[in-house]
Amino acid sequence: QWILWLFVIVDGLALGYTFIFPLIWPQHSFPLIPLWVYLLILIVGLVWVSFRVYREVTLKLPQTNLVVPLIPKLSIELIEGNEYNYHLAPKSLTPEEKKEVERMITEDNPNLDKPTLETKIQNAIYYKNEERRGNFAGYDGKFVLNLRLRNIGPVAFDVLNIKTDPLFDVNTPWTFLGERAFTENNEALNFPITFEPNKLVTCNLKSYIESHSYHTQAQFAARLSSISPGSNQTATKITIAVETSDPQGKRRVFTIEPIIFFQPLKDLYIERWQEEGETELLRLAQKGKA
Repeated sequence: QWILWLFVIVDGLALGYTFIFPLIWPQHSFPLIPLWVYLLILIVGLVWVSFRVYREVTLKLPQTNLVVPLIPKLSIELIEGNEYNYHLAPKSLTPEEKKEVERMITEDNPNLDKPTLETKIQNAIYYKNEERRGNFAGYDGKFVLNLRLRNIGPVAFDVLNIKTDPLFDVNTPWTFLGERAFTENNEALNFPITFEPNKLVTCNLKSYIESHSYHTQAQFAARLSSISPGSNQTATKITIAVETSDPQGKRRVFTIEPIIFFQPLKDLYIERWQEEGETELLRLAQKGKA
């Protein structure tokens, strides 16, 4: 690069002025040039040449337009202070309530024969029990996760499903299964759900709680005794997964892994048995408790 050589020559002339000219014309007095002046001349030449080389090389490179795909980002959180809760199915009719049903059916049907009347009473009790249990579908109870989903990325995407893995642990007396997502108004979520940037959705993920079918009620109560503070069966880690589809059709799964505790669920069973006077089940469930 000729510019670099030009500055080298200028630098050489400055050196000659300082050191050679006094030797040739000793009768003349030449003022000294500071060292930083020589360095400055070289640095300016190097910078100038570097800029020219950069421009020349850049202009020779092929011009390409790189399109960087926008990546979806989803925040999944448990709602603070109300992360999850348990619900047991309502109790069946008490003996007093069953007698009241029998009285009402008998008064309303005084002319029925005894076998038909008894059948009608049993059917009425059955349907009232089912009505009381509501939408628990015959299971022991429900486990409800309260979620907050937010699109924190620059691009919209579709949420295809929200789920947890079925929670089955041979060390606990129950299984969590059949999860479904609902709105805050208890309406089933309809997928897909389009998430525009900054969109926020709060929802509930509900699973049924089912006691192991091979357990008697006594076995179930005895297994509850192992769920106590300090034991390794008091809590477990679960995976909450949200499956999405981005604008290019690529599927992505966002997950979090919170820890849930079983003691509140055990307390519900203990409270139920206390109300029903199940002293033997209470004794089994509370063994080893200080």
